Amino acid sequence: MEFWCEKARKLLYKNPLECDHIREVVKKEWENFRNSCRSLSDEEELAAEILEEDFGWLS
Repeated sequence: MEFWCEKARKLLYKNPLECDHIREVVKKEWENFRNSCRSLSDEEELAAEILEEDFGWLS
């Protein structure tokens, strides 16, 4: 997940359309993941929250 978020960040100015497409797909997958995984360990939950903080468009 982090790979694709970083990829979108790098494409933000070089290729905005590709960036938007990647963001759209990743955001949908992230929402599906968060909705289906109700019981994450504390470590996993912390990692997910850090990812959402680093990439605000995920949440």
